Amino acid sequence: MTLNEFNQLDTPSARYQLRQCCVSDAWIEAMLAARPFTTAAQLFSTAEHIWAALTQQDYLQAFEGHPKIGDVGSLRAKYADSKALAAGEQASVNHADEATLQALAAGNQAYEERFGFIFIVCATGKSAAEMLALLQARLENDRNTEIQLAAAEQQKITQIRLAKLLQDTVMPRISSHILDTTLGKPAAGIRVQLFKCQPDQSWIMLNEETTNTDGRIANLLKDTQPLENTRYRLRFHLQDYFVQQQQPCFYPQVEIECQLDAEAAHYHIPLLVSPFGYSTYRGS
Repeated sequence: MTLNEFNQLDTPSARYQLRQCCVSDAWIEAMLAARPFTTAAQLFSTAEHIWAALTQQDYLQAFEGHPKIGDVGSLRAKYADSKALAAGEQASVNHADEATLQALAAGNQAYEERFGFIFIVCATGKSAAEMLALLQARLENDRNTEIQLAAAEQQKITQIRLAKLLQDTVMPRISSHILDTTLGKPAAGIRVQLFKCQPDQSWIMLNEETTNTDGRIANLLKDTQPLENTRYRLRFHLQDYFVQQQQPCFYPQVEIECQLDAEAAHYHIPLLVSPFGYSTYRGS
């Protein structure tokens, strides 16, 4: 579905699609009221801001829309509304050994008995053993702490599901390509960090990636991160690269600050480096 198609859905249909992402009634109704969205970035940002303003009761209602990690049967039987978008979120559990599955099931029961709601974790990319370790560690928390942690995990899950819902919409990208002009070849293995300027002029780090063998990073934005109308910084860590090349490094770290526009789907920011200099430009 494209963003335009989502905007044009009638209210019951749009409500159904949003319920697949999060079952909190307050979140759904606020998202419906915010339509139409001009960009995918605006939709993701709005979803995040609405979620942050909800109450604990709203969070607890949202938690009810999730299967227990390790209880794959409930994924098919109890939570039909979100099954299409949740299908891949517990794939690692499906391949877990029986002992781990039993430990997850037992841990979930202990967690629910302690806190009164099920264990919520963004399972994408996590092994069953990792989820079990997280569950056991969080059993030591108090209830208020757990509600906040679970709400943060729910936010990640909702963003992932929104991205799946709008998979036909072009997602924003900030890419880079680093070339070693002395050797005349791509610079592989260079760490690059992405920072965003906040409204209070403070900076937060959004992500860190490493250039591949072709010297490229396809996207410094994570899959669900919107592109906003603000300043961004790309920090290139060059020292380790030049040490490996047995070359001097006059600029161990290069930081590029640029003003980006949420309306643009893609920014490509290359870096040309040598032991004693660098240059950059907006690519395509």
